[in-house]
Amino acid sequence: MKAAALLVLGLAVLGVGAPAVFRVQTFVIPESRPYGWVTIEYRTPQCPSIPRAWLFETYKVPTSGQLCTSSAEWPHYFLERFRVGARSGETRPLDPNLMIHRAESISEAHPGTGTAGPENAGFHFFYGPTVTGSDPELSKNPRFTTVIQSGRAR
Repeated sequence: MKAAALLVLGLAVLGVGAPAVFRVQTFVIPESRPYGWVTIEYRTPQCPSIPRAWLFETYKVPTSGQLCTSSAEWPHYFLERFRVGARSGETRPLDPNLMIHRAESISEAHPGTGTAGPENAGFHFFYGPTVTGSDPELSKNPRFTTVIQSGRAR
């Protein structure tokens, strides 16, 4: 985490070029959200874009756990932060090592072909406490069928 903070500081000192190669992505999960899969679907034209202030993007996850955006998935360097949001608008940090599992870039398979397409790109993670042993809930998100990239950096 210290290395990521130093990277952010270094990019901030560099100035103008930083937003072109780096983002800080904050995922805000509502307190009322039950534990389970959270899915972000990118490049969905009828959905709003992700708010961004310089190199900071904020993903406000609805209680359903399904967020769509017309924005594209960021292809370069990023730092992910996870927070829990109260109805009042206040947020508090969420420890991703304890509450975020299987964070993966994903792609939905085209019907009938089993192949993935970039127009169906997304990102998902399991939100909930650490589990031990085999948990069928954690094993697969039924919304998506093909994983195209695993292990996004935190």
